[in-house]
Amino acid sequence: MATSRRPKSDNNGQNCTNHVQIIDRCSSLAAYSYTTSFNRYPSNPEEMKASCDRIQDGLKCLKTNGKCLSSFTRRTLTAFASARSKHSKQLCANLADPKTVNFLKLVDCIDKTNKKALMATVEKELIGSIQSLASNKTMKWDEKFHGACCSAFVFRNKALKYIEPECGKFKDAQESMINSMVGDLLEAACPEPSKMDEICPKLPKLVLAKEWKPASLTGAALDLIIVLSETPKQ
Repeated sequence: MATSRRPKSDNNGQNCTNHVQIIDRCSSLAAYSYTTSFNRYPSNPEEMKASCDRIQDGLKCLKTNGKCLSSFTRRTLTAFASARSKHSKQLCANLADPKTVNFLKLVDCIDKTNKKALMATVEKELIGSIQSLASNKTMKWDEKFHGACCSAFVFRNKALKYIEPECGKFKDAQESMINSMVGDLLEAACPEPSKMDEICPKLPKLVLAKEWKPASLTGAALDLIIVLSETPKQ
């Protein structure tokens, strides 16, 4: 995790003590896992209901404690929360809706075809990349920023590729979930895909630690956002 976190004073009456650590926990609640294990995605309506309840609790927590963040960091976190809220509402409004049913079928297919470990590895790679960028003391501001965009871009492409061919018929469900994690941020903050194809190969190769630090994707990204917001552009 990044070490540049500064203590915050109260913001609009909000107690901001340990606010970043609290936001880390909020983000784990807002993940699709219905338990504290990131590998336990819902596979039936009952588990989906539990996941929906956790996501709503996590989003409320993010909204409350996000008031303590700088405006730049808060806007980015809000973009994530908005995307996750929009997608979860689609899945949670009616558990019998075809989109929700297909999401559960996708999870079931990934599980039955033994692709769960692959998907978890891809997410760990993204989290590890972001953690590496946040802790790097020598990279320039734009290298860190573009590095995060490229890592998210690679994650999105790999995650969609790994469901083929067995689970390909549920690609729309997978794409919706991936977009709720990184899609809106890619579209809003990062260069368009054609430019990223040009930028990414020129960036310094990330050397990832052998042991990644367990964190939610949002918690890891939050570290990097704070580093970027506190470091002048070079």
